[in-house]
Amino acid sequence: MKTVIKWDLPLIKDIIIKYLLKVVIASIVVAAVGVLAVTFLKSPEYSSNVQLSQNDNNAS
Repeated sequence: MKTVIKWDLPLIKDIIIKYLLKVVIASIVVAAVGVLAVTFLKSPEYSSNVQLSQNDNNAS
């Protein structure tokens, strides 16, 4: 017994447009909001330069 699958192309097209397109657009919007949030809310980075010097007061 052979299984025959008939693809209903208009139905598949409607499913892709209805669900997949919404998911892709929503994920792009969420990613853009995340990138903007990280860019603007990033805490400042501080740096300092320290020089250590040796004190030889014990030399005789």
